[in-house]
Amino acid sequence: MKRNKIILGILAIVLCVGLFSVFTITASGCEEVPGSAGLIPCGKSMNDPNTEDWNECAPCNPCSLILMGQLIIEFLVKLSAVLALIAITFAGLLYVFAAGSSGAIEKAKSMMKYTLLGFLLIFIAWAIIDSILVTMGYIDPIGGEWYVIDC
Repeated sequence: MKRNKIILGILAIVLCVGLFSVFTITASGCEEVPGSAGLIPCGKSMNDPNTEDWNECAPCNPCSLILMGQLIIEFLVKLSAVLALIAITFAGLLYVFAAGSSGAIEKAKSMMKYTLLGFLLIFIAWAIIDSILVTMGYIDPIGGEWYVIDC
């Protein structure tokens, strides 16, 4: 139990130092390099001209942390689509090569069902949030959509 508290304390310190460094990093020189964008939208020495909404060479600030959260969510949604496609393909191959084995067929059907349910759940959650905000009359004061961060 004591060991877990020590590990938790060390992780808390590392997290605090990491967050502090996100807010204090600044880039000294900046060059335009297409395709250099990533999940961290600030404090870099290279700027991707394709990301017109922000400059990766700008110093980090609290808005950058929020933007990074948006980029991570967008990345995870895209990754979920790719992983769902891979899982569906694998389940299909498992079904085709089951050779009449009822256990393998059931496993393939189960994998297909839960993959589709999980993928559907991701997009239903987004649609529910969007519907609630639209129904309540949410209007972004800056303009644009609720799911796009514009600092």
